[in-house]
Amino acid sequence: MRELLCYPLNISLADRHKDEIRDIAISASKELELEVKMRGVEEEWTEQVLTFGNYKRRGPVLLVKEDSERLLEQLEDAQALLANMLTSKHIGNWLLV
Repeated sequence: MRELLCYPLNISLADRHKDEIRDIAISASKELELEVKMRGVEEEWTEQVLTFGNYKRRGPVLLVKEDSERLLEQLEDAQALLANMLTSKHIGNWLLV
């Protein structure tokens, strides 16, 4: 019964602070989106393997060209994504972690 009496008060309180509640919800959503992107980049680069090829009699000391080109393209994409994320106003708390 007590919860029912508080319900009109909660609606009034929510109406007064709806803009703040909306802003907090939007910020939380954007922060989650950034977190998901960041984890995706982390997973992608955690799984990368460098492939080496033999050079004369010195053994595997050269990176394989085809694999290196693919990795460089992925690196450029990841750098662009991270640079874009750094411009977001929602990244502030992530910089502290």
